[in-house]
Amino acid sequence: MIKLLPFILKHLGYRWVFYRVWYALQRKFGWLRCRNRARSWDGVDVPAWDFPVRVCKPEPEAIAASVVAEAERICNGWFRLFSHHEKELGFPPEWHSNAYSGEHAPLDRHWSDLPDFGFGDIKNIWELSRFPWAFTLARAYVKSGKENFVEAFWVLFEDWMDKNPPNCGVNWKCGQEAAFRMMAVVFAIRVFWESPATTPRMLEKARRFLWFTGERIEGNLGYALSQKNNHGVSECAGLVTLGLIFPGTNVGHRWLKKGLDHLKKQLDELVYPDGAFSQHSLIYHRVLLHDLYWCIACLNMHQIDVPDWLMDKTRRALKFLIALTDEKNGAAPLYGANDGACVLPIGGDDFLDMRPTIVAGCALTGQVLPAGIDGGAGELASWLSEAPAKADGVQDRAPAGLHLFRFGGCAILRKDPWRVFARTPERFIHRPGHMDFMHMDLWFKGRAITRDPGSFSYNSPKNRGSKLKQAGVHNVVHHPSQGPARQVSRFLTIPWPVVQVVSEEPLTLRTHAYGKLGFIWQRRIEVTASGVCVEDHISYQQSPFPLRLHWLLAATDWTLDSGETTGNLAFSANELALICTTDAKVHEVALVSGPKVDIIHGCWSPYYNSLEPACSLMIDFLGASETSITSYFHSK
Repeated sequence: MIKLLPFILKHLGYRWVFYRVWYALQRKFGWLRCRNRARSWDGVDVPAWDFPVRVCKPEPEAIAASVVAEAERICNGWFRLFSHHEKELGFPPEWHSNAYSGEHAPLDRHWSDLPDFGFGDIKNIWELSRFPWAFTLARAYVKSGKENFVEAFWVLFEDWMDKNPPNCGVNWKCGQEAAFRMMAVVFAIRVFWESPATTPRMLEKARRFLWFTGERIEGNLGYALSQKNNHGVSECAGLVTLGLIFPGTNVGHRWLKKGLDHLKKQLDELVYPDGAFSQHSLIYHRVLLHDLYWCIACLNMHQIDVPDWLMDKTRRALKFLIALTDEKNGAAPLYGANDGACVLPIGGDDFLDMRPTIVAGCALTGQVLPAGIDGGAGELASWLSEAPAKADGVQDRAPAGLHLFRFGGCAILRKDPWRVFARTPERFIHRPGHMDFMHMDLWFKGRAITRDPGSFSYNSPKNRGSKLKQAGVHNVVHHPSQGPARQVSRFLTIPWPVVQVVSEEPLTLRTHAYGKLGFIWQRRIEVTASGVCVEDHISYQQSPFPLRLHWLLAATDWTLDSGETTGNLAFSANELALICTTDAKVHEVALVSGPKVDIIHGCWSPYYNSLEPACSLMIDFLGASETSITSYFHSK
């Protein structure tokens, strides 16, 4: 670790290093425990609140009928986890149990005394305590008017409070998790306010819950801010919300001011000029936007002017997401880390559908809804804004050609019916999560042809999640046994490989990331109406050695039609064909479909804790000092 110190100081900074050392000392000697004391819910006097009972909400017919059936399943002990899996966990469930491994975290220990990864993947415990089920019950209540959904919410809420006293147990460990939980509770109470099941006793419990949540977030806010990612943004959003709810107190004023002040600093640093977010991740970009939407909606609800800086950063981040998203189905490249987070799980056909986020953003910021985006994906917008998204006079929102985001390290190339996404990081201001430089995703008529492998889990058996970060499972040329960087901790890989944009027409990229291994890799991407041509050129600086071209193909029925031992390979699947030509000697060609035990190729992870079949095409080749391999995707 001492050898890594110069790199860490250079890229993460002295202040970050000193803060992390100071934080570790606070944890070791119990100072965190003293600052965030464990107590009972009745341990302090809680001031009066000013809870906003006015709520924007859609008409019942605008809410999908399926939400009522899901709410009924919740009442029977079935819960949806990470917006995908449904598991029978009981009613109420065991709040400290890992729903996937069965491991249990202790209930009676202070959160700072609990390990980060001592109970399997801690996110599998946290997921239920994010309260995503609260959104489902609230939506189902508006759809159906059934009081049993309100009663179910209060039963679950009260049981959670009984089993999770302030600052005790794993569910208080993360301030961001506390902020997400608070948002869900505030959303639900607004909807349930006039229900007979919302009694004064329950509202008193909710008032105490919100107050202690504010204390927890403020008590360790510095740690969240030091991470320079979604944690700080989410916790600032939490403080803004709670400051608005407790306006008549010095603490409430402090929470609101502190939340807005730090949120501005976070957005100034973390949202780049082109709208990209510091975490280099589609899912965390949506987390950012949902946090900002929530803040804007809360300020509007309390009739407080939204700061210009907040609206400006929200618009920038929204435009970035719009550029990445297919308007017909809401799909976008699943690049970077994916922890299954959806702060506001409302509307959409699927967890990966970005249209509800786009429609809601347009409604809140006054931007015109892009052409082709289905306004029917507007349920989320109806909950957050009284004004619908504008759709008049819209032009094509993404003309053909190249859209290059130099700060975000992304490029989109469009030429109907083809669309290409490429990772083009020319520099990293903040640490990358995946080794995906010069990776490509490819779509044909809105359908994925190649994919990013995803994340799977942050702490999985057989370390499968970490393996999906590696360069070799992305759509790249790489060394079969050595990567361009090494992972030194769960969330830190060094060095941070970068790319040079040699040319924009056609898009040509070059990287020296493999310089220590002895070769330079250049990729040229050309998109036409008839197909996509990708030319990879390798310049060996030493004696040539075998390399591998890897494509993670979405369909599993790809076959090798000809050329297994030559430099002219033909593959096909349904209406598509792929021709690979090279002047190098081809050693081996493999098509691997999974998922299979101990194999990370041939699968992808669209949802947290989920692996689904794909097809890995691997071509191992050995060339001369200058070698090229061309991949041409086209329709039959």
